Amino acid sequence: MTERPYRILIWGATQIYNEHLLNLRYREEHGELTVVGIYDRGIAYGKYLDGYPLLQKEQILTTEHDYVVMMANKNEKAIIAEYTELGGAREKILPCRVLDVAGLTLSRYEQIRNEHFTLISSDCLGGFLYHTLGLPFDSPFINFCMHKADYRKIVSDLRTYMALTPILERYQEAMGPHDEERYPVLRLGDVCLFCNHSRTAEDALTKWQRRKQRINYEALVLTAVVDDRQEEEFFRNVEGYARKLIFTRYPDPAPGSIYLPSDGYKYYDQHHRMVRQSNNLLDLCSLFLGGPHFRRTEDGR
Repeated sequence: MTERPYRILIWGATQIYNEHLLNLRYREEHGELTVVGIYDRGIAYGKYLDGYPLLQKEQILTTEHDYVVMMANKNEKAIIAEYTELGGAREKILPCRVLDVAGLTLSRYEQIRNEHFTLISSDCLGGFLYHTLGLPFDSPFINFCMHKADYRKIVSDLRTYMALTPILERYQEAMGPHDEERYPVLRLGDVCLFCNHSRTAEDALTKWQRRKQRINYEALVLTAVVDDRQEEEFFRNVEGYARKLIFTRYPDPAPGSIYLPSDGYKYYDQHHRMVRQSNNLLDLCSLFLGGPHFRRTEDGR
């Protein structure tokens, strides 16, 4: 972890860069970072932009930097490929959304990244949190869902289930608006994994096996959405997890849990609303670095 200001190279001078300019200036003024240059192939003239040096492609690696911040939302994979083909290290690349996470400084980001935490989730919240932080999926519990009873089985005996290899049970037609039109259902022992964001069993199995190898049993973070107090109590008592993130569908949950009102939303809409709002509900620094409180909201009592 560096003690001097982080040297940041900006990749892309699009509207997204414009929207983050004040954020960058604020962090510079407080000594967190310094922008060493901007690379944007679309700018063919000028030596500086907003006072920052404009770089040619061949200057990227010769300009000393700690991180590359991608000012893009849609072509991240292409930027990563281009940077690594130049010889840059993949771990130096950050998405600009990292700068938008409340309270997340670059030093805290490094701490979170170095934890190599594994999110255990029965829905897409885990994948969303990894994506928000620009971190690799160090968990096989990404982009699928399962029945509540099956999820309780797995989290109660995680190592046993992770020793098993999933097999194809069947293909299923889409049930929700965000599902693939037809997706595989895998069987893992006596539980089913509904891989509703995969089109083929081969794709789902390959990702499961690859990501399973990254599990860090010393830094497991459990997430759950519960419907009643008995279910909430179950997840609170299950052992082996460094941190737990529990959402309830009823008011007045136990301390540390987060109430998510339904407000008349259907299940799928409510679920995706929870995922989209997680940045506003959670202090990710406290959640992943072991702080005592990771709720950003209060009920006023």
